[in-house]
Amino acid sequence: MIKPPIQKVILVLGANAGQADLIRHMKLNNWYVVCCSHRNGEVGELLADEFYCIDIKDVKSVVTLAQSIKADLVYSVSSDIAITSSVSASEVLKTNHFFNSDLVDLFNNKSRMRNFLNSHNLGYVKYSTIKSDVEVEDWDLFPCIVKPVDSQGQRGVQLINSKDNLCHAVKIALKLSEKRNAIVEEFLDGIEISCNVLMQNGICLFDVLSERLVHGGELTGIPRGHLVPCVNVSLKNINNSLELVRKIVEALGIKNGCLYFQMKVTSKGIRVIEIAPRLDGCHMWRLIKHATGHNYLANTINTLIDKSSNIESRPAVKLGDFYELIFQQAPLNSSFYKSEHPTPVDSLYHEYRYLDGDRINPVNGKLEIVGYYVRKLLPKDLKAHKINDE
Repeated sequence: MIKPPIQKVILVLGANAGQADLIRHMKLNNWYVVCCSHRNGEVGELLADEFYCIDIKDVKSVVTLAQSIKADLVYSVSSDIAITSSVSASEVLKTNHFFNSDLVDLFNNKSRMRNFLNSHNLGYVKYSTIKSDVEVEDWDLFPCIVKPVDSQGQRGVQLINSKDNLCHAVKIALKLSEKRNAIVEEFLDGIEISCNVLMQNGICLFDVLSERLVHGGELTGIPRGHLVPCVNVSLKNINNSLELVRKIVEALGIKNGCLYFQMKVTSKGIRVIEIAPRLDGCHMWRLIKHATGHNYLANTINTLIDKSSNIESRPAVKLGDFYELIFQQAPLNSSFYKSEHPTPVDSLYHEYRYLDGDRINPVNGKLEIVGYYVRKLLPKDLKAHKINDE
């Protein structure tokens, strides 16, 4: 490839719907976009200027490709696997990146992160790291959550109510873990919330809280959508959540970068579920943009490139306004048809991930996102989202 004159080149790792947001943004800003993924046929392949079919987990191949196209930037959003390779490759190439590989590993390793939070008194949660199903004999706190120590996208996450099913759940989690480790931790009961954070030169530009709508039962943890601002969380707990986020960012020593926090408002206080060193995989930037008028994705990229921003104060939603992002979902091993997933006529934005007749790709292996929409809530819609207790 001959590098186009004037244009800078970005190598985007991954080609799914999350990366499509990044690809579109970079092209709109006159970057030449090269995309790579281990499989063909995803939306990013169609949007990018060039596409290469390589495994993004193969850092050596990523570096070789980046060098061959003279990439000015290697980046990714919405994927722990992709951001890990992006940082590793950027360290070799000496291109701009947030964080370093050790810090990214801390975020990606659920046991290390839980130990960090507990040891810094940042919301204690009982947990145990498991390397074999026989190690769970002493676990006696139920319900509990079992999951691979290094998975993403709710893969292998299981809610266990009794000792009877614990051993089998651990076997599943171990099988899905690249490190062959699982984590068992106490179940956090309460309203689930998220926080999208952007730090720039030690200043917090974004710390937008959202209420995370999730499925229950066998689909525990899989999101249905998000609300901005939170509907069922008190002002006290909103402030407590933001304070916990601030303390964690400070404890980690983060001056520049974006983070995605998943938390719960429990009877014991605010507790962290997970933290990701990247933009979320839920297109939250678009919900934030409609709710506040500020572009979280654009400001993240600006911070990554040259640590600049035109934001003078933290984005806030107008008092009394509420917005929702709702996922349209379908079961695994099915085909997509628009007629089965109608979109509200008053949606502010809508996007399908598939064309009619397409086979739905497995992501979390349970219930897959086939589209989503953003809309401003009417009073009757807001009432439908309200519950009695936090």
